[in-house]
Amino acid sequence: MNRYVFGRPMNKIIHGGDYNPEQWLDRPDILKQDIEYMKEAGINEATLGVFSWAMYEPR
Repeated sequence: MNRYVFGRPMNKIIHGGDYNPEQWLDRPDILKQDIEYMKEAGINEATLGVFSWAMYEPR
C-alpha cells in the first residue's frame, strides 16, 4: 500500500526528528559529527531551523 506525505508517495518508514544546526554554527566539527551520527542511525527525514524562525521573521 502506498501512502502519501506532502503529495509524494512514501513506501518506507520515516525516521527522524528536529535538528537545529543554527545552535552549532560556530562549531563545524559538531555539525560534521552530527551528520555522521544521523547516517549511522538511518535517519532519512529531519525538520531544520525550528528555533531560527526569529532570524527569518524578526518582526
